[in-house]
Amino acid sequence: MNEKMVSFREFLQQRLISLTETLNKEMHSSEFLSELVLLLANYQEEGTNLFPVVFITDNQNNLTKYLSAKELVSVGSGPNTRDTYTRAFKHCAPLAEDRLWAVYMIIEDGTIRYGIFRSESSPLAPTVFERLRLLREEGSCIVGLTRLGGNFVEIRTSTGLHQYVNVSGSDEDDYHPGRVIRNFVESVVKEAPEPIKPMLRSFYYRAGMDVMHASHGSLIGILKKGAKIPDILEDGIHLTPSISVCDAIQSITDGREDRDAYMRLVSYSLLIRKLTWMDGITLLDNQGGILAYNCFIKTSA
Repeated sequence: MNEKMVSFREFLQQRLISLTETLNKEMHSSEFLSELVLLLANYQEEGTNLFPVVFITDNQNNLTKYLSAKELVSVGSGPNTRDTYTRAFKHCAPLAEDRLWAVYMIIEDGTIRYGIFRSESSPLAPTVFERLRLLREEGSCIVGLTRLGGNFVEIRTSTGLHQYVNVSGSDEDDYHPGRVIRNFVESVVKEAPEPIKPMLRSFYYRAGMDVMHASHGSLIGILKKGAKIPDILEDGIHLTPSISVCDAIQSITDGREDRDAYMRLVSYSLLIRKLTWMDGITLLDNQGGILAYNCFIKTSA
C-alpha cells in the first residue's frame, strides 16, 4: 500500500498560488514563495534571529519607481531554480537585516539576478516594506516578504494582495506581531498634532520593529499626555524634563531641515531601543514623549 506523504511545503505552495497568478508569467509559480517563507521564518546566524526583508520583481525599474531603492549592489545570478533562491537568500540576507538594506531578486528570461539595495534611511519616512503595503498598482510586479517576529512571515504584492504565514503552529490569536506593532504605534501617536502624526507614526513604527526584534521581551506602558505616573510605577527612573519626539519632528517641519535635526531623531530611536532592552517597564505618552524607564510595579510587603 502506497502511503501519501503530507508535505507542508506543497501545502504552502497551494495556499500562495493566489498571490502570484496575477503577476508576470515568470512569477506565476508559488514555489519560490514557499521556499523563501521557510527560509525566512526561522532565519538565524550564529544563533541570533535575523529579520531581513526580501523583494522579488521582474524589472529593476520597479525597485526604484515603487520602493525608492537608492542604489543596487549586485551579488550574483543563476537560473530560475530553487537552488538559486536558496543561494541568493543565504548570500544576501545577513547584509539586509537592519531594514536600511533589503534583498532583491529580479527574474528575467529564466534567470535570477540578486543582490541588495539601500532603502530610505530617514526615521520619518515609511520603511521600504511599508511602501509596499501602501501600493495598489495593477499591472505592477513586486512580491515582498518580511519576518514580523517569532515565526510569522508577511507576504505582500504590489497589487495589494497579502498573506500572513504562521510557521510555528501556535494559535494566531495568542500573538500576531503585525497586530501588536499596529496597536502600539496607534496608541503612542494618538494625541499627536495632526500635521506631524504621519511622521511620528513612521518614527515609532521603525523604533517598534527594532524593539520587537530584540532577543528578549520588552514592556512598554503608554500614558495620556500630562498624566501623572501612577504610584504603583514610581520605582523607575523618571526623565525630567521628558523627551519630546514631537518637538524634534516639529523643528524639521518648521524649515530647520539640517543634518543635526535628523541625527537627533536617529539618536532618540537608538535610545528607545536601549531603554526597552533594560529590565522593567519603559513609559511613553500618547504624543510620543519618552517619560521614564526601568520602572517596576510595587508589591505589598
